Amino acid sequence: FVTPTSGRASICGHDVESEALAARQSLGYLPEGAPSYGEMRVGAFLDFIAELRRLDRARKRARLDYVIERLQLASVLEQTIETLSKGFRRRVGLAQAIVHDPPVLILDEPTDGSIPNQKHEVRALINEMAREKIIVISTHILEEVDAVCTRAIIIARGRVVADDTPMQLARARATTTPYRCSWKAARSSRRRAPPSPHCRRWPRWK
Repeated sequence: FVTPTSGRASICGHDVESEALAARQSLGYLPEGAPSYGEMRVGAFLDFIAELRRLDRARKRARLDYVIERLQLASVLEQTIETLSKGFRRRVGLAQAIVHDPPVLILDEPTDGSIPNQKHEVRALINEMAREKIIVISTHILEEVDAVCTRAIIIARGRVVADDTPMQLARARATTTPYRCSWKAARSSRRRAPPSPHCRRWPRWK
């Protein structure tokens, strides 16, 4: 969506600029706000996406049956997307991202708004697909990173500040977490507390 000013990127060997169509055909994408056609019924929307992905009739039917069953959407096929709960909308969004069975997936907050059992089901599906696909997830939920990721990259202000397995990042955090210590006492009995090796002095502390 944004024209690059420098550098090069490819998806499955297809340059995203010079071979844009082939690159997009190899990619499934779940943006944060998807899907955007709120007035469409779920079944019609998924059929529409399958048509856009140029699936033939037999392949389309097989893939639609799969995503509807795997994401448990049968009960809402006749509902308009705008009437769905946030969790169901995310599942419809994930269904459209995987309906053409792409080798690469980019998922932005795939379980956002989902209730616990829905999160479990979606994460199980992600782990299942990860055996054969490249899956990139953007999330602020650390529990999700631990549940589905084998590699975690932390980006702050446009820079990569950490890149390791979730377990190694958790270990590093456990050894570097700062503590803030404070206490209250009657004004007449206030006195300086003994120093602690786990406390870091902040400039505003006195």
